[in-house]
Order: sequence, then structure tokens, then C-alpha cells
Amino acid sequence: EDIGKQEIELGQLNKKSADTLDNLTTMKNLLESEGVHTGPAEAAGLRTMRQLGSQYFNYGTEGVKKTGDLIARANTMVKDALGGSLGAGVSNADVRFLQNANVSLENTEEENKRIVNAAIRVAKLNQTIANKASKYKEDHNGHLDANWPMYRDKIQEQFYSENPSDVVSSGTSGKTKSGLNWSVK
Repeated sequence: EDIGKQEIELGQLNKKSADTLDNLTTMKNLLESEGVHTGPAEAAGLRTMRQLGSQYFNYGTEGVKKTGDLIARANTMVKDALGGSLGAGVSNADVRFLQNANVSLENTEEENKRIVNAAIRVAKLNQTIANKASKYKEDHNGHLDANWPMYRDKIQEQFYSENPSDVVSSGTSGKTKSGLNWSVK
């Protein structure tokens, strides 16, 4: 591993993780708020409420705004996962995979909550690694050294044992909603 490159990336990771946690916490709160509903029919329902809600109904307009904010934040997560833009080498399939693995109106509320909780867990791990890397550098002449990767692995193991996932695995492979195959090796 390129330790110098890791030092630069770890320097940026803490700020990025904090921003991600802020976005995810807001998403979690939106998912738990009144008027925000997700599920297979909600995309069509949201379009209808946007078109008719302000003209004919007072009911649900706050929920429509909150749902719109939720989806905008989910789209930000996809963009961030792509490095901030659709650069060279990013295919439509890559974008669809990230969208299908993200919060969406088509997912049930429980699925969306699990996605957000899993993403919060990853952001907290990244923040923990960044903070421990800073401390490690202080204790090792201001730099990461050849022992850092082993220390990082121990940080991850400890984090996962202290923060178990609430996602139940159903195996090591499957299909996304769009039919793409996935597997863990």
C-alpha cells in the first residue's frame, strides 16, 4: 500500500465522514418523521401529490417537501459515492447499482432505515479510522509507517465487534432490484 497516499486520504476522511454523518442523520430523521412514506407505490403517489397537492389539498404538502428532501439527500449520497461527479469510467450500470443500493421511494420504510443505519455505521468507522490515524501519526514521528495497515485492521475489527450490524445476511450472493448479480468474495 502507498502510505503517503493513505495519509492524504485519511486527512480528508474525517471531514468527509462528518459531512456524511450529518446528511445521514437528517435522512434518518426524515424517514422517521410524519408524512414521509416509502414503498413500491410511493413514487407515483409523490408525483400526484406534487401535481395536485398544492392546488387541491392541504393534506400532505409538508410530507411531500420532506420526501423530496430525503430523495435529494439520497441522490447526494450516490454522487458522493461516485467521487462527486460522473467521471470517466463510470457507467450507467455503476450509477444504477448505487441507486439500487441506496435509499429510494421504491424501498420499504424498513429497507430504507436499514440502508441509512448501515451507511451511518460505515461513516462512523471511517471517522474512527481517521481519528486513530491522526493519533498514530503523533505517536510515530508524524507519519504512518509499515505497521499502520495492521493497526488499521485491528481498529476495524474492534469497531465491528463493538458496533454489530443490524442487517441480517441472507448469504453471499444475490440480485439487485434491477437484476444485477452481486457477490461477496
